[in-house]
Amino acid sequence: MAKILMSIKPCYSEKIFDGTKKYEYRRKIANKEVSSIVVYSSSPKCEVIGEVEVKDVIKKPPRSLWNETKDKSGISYADFMDYFFDCEYAFAYVLGKHNKFSSPKKLINYNVKQAPQAFVYV
Repeated sequence: MAKILMSIKPCYSEKIFDGTKKYEYRRKIANKEVSSIVVYSSSPKCEVIGEVEVKDVIKKPPRSLWNETKDKSGISYADFMDYFFDCEYAFAYVLGKHNKFSSPKKLINYNVKQAPQAFVYV
């Protein structure tokens, strides 16, 4: 099992830690099975704010994935469909227990020099 560090917009990363977002949507996922995601809250915050357990991964056509996950998506239907525009399949990491750090960390604490476009293994 692997741990990944992922860039997530602040408006979504905060929803992970307040419990309103239970799915992290992606066009592509890691090749390895992921046990947890270290959350890097992207610009303007630019800090690692916590870690969240990955319970499962769902792969479905976008509309099917939306119908299954919309209640705890933490994102609007329009933004979801814009993100998956022209994608045959959409992926969702199913999020479990989360741990928001009492004080944010820097990328260098994870031997990462710059924010990843998608994710990096840590």
